[in-house]
Amino acid sequence: MNDNRDPVEQYRGLRVAGMLSTAGLTLALSVAVGVGLGYYLDQWFKTHGILVIVFALVGVVAGFKQFFKIVMQANADQEKEEARDRERQGRGGRRDR
Repeated sequence: MNDNRDPVEQYRGLRVAGMLSTAGLTLALSVAVGVGLGYYLDQWFKTHGILVIVFALVGVVAGFKQFFKIVMQANADQEKEEARDRERQGRGGRRDR
């Protein structure tokens, strides 16, 4: 397959996919860090699992906040690129190089 598009344009989908895969990883790691920190503090303060629950919830909230931030950024980037494509098509169509 011969693709004469600009490399930035050619791999745009991969960039968005990378951002979205990062979102899922960020969510999982936020929860894991919260649980780990809660477990460590439970051992230190001998609170019998209370801090694991508290920090797990904090990790979930922080993870979802970051998850939505990344998804919204990916969506905004995708919309911006689609608007550019429509603008190019409005100026006489897309030219292959």
